[in-house]
Amino acid sequence: MSSPVPSQRSAFLASFGAVAFGALLGTLMGVGAAILLWGQSPALFPATMWALGSWLAVGAFVAALLVLLTRGRPASAPLFIMGASFGRMIGALTIALAVYFIVQPEGRPFWIVFLLAGLGSLAAEVLWAVKSLAGEGAHASPTNGVS
Repeated sequence: MSSPVPSQRSAFLASFGAVAFGALLGTLMGVGAAILLWGQSPALFPATMWALGSWLAVGAFVAALLVLLTRGRPASAPLFIMGASFGRMIGALTIALAVYFIVQPEGRPFWIVFLLAGLGSLAAEVLWAVKSLAGEGAHASPTNGVS
């Protein structure tokens, strides 16, 4: 019995969903930390949205690129998963630095939320990748196609 091939749409949603979910959890932790450390500030909400937006924008682009390059089966190419993770981190940092210097949001909440959103995103991405790779490995032949 052959394993079903996931559609490109479901692969994209799984990859981006993990990153977005982790980024949102990290954002909530960052907002909580910023409120506890500095109290509520009118500048907190815009700083939070800019920090979260940098992860989500790059996350969507890299997830789409990952799915297109692997034809809807990202788990079949572990190197692409690692490359996508690296690209996501570099891209988010580039956007965050551009936002920080151009828009100039409140610094401390922005960077706290950005770093915790990134940590949450990375943790969720690793969980997704491990689950995805383990599921792909379960269907591989013992000889890996060698006769």
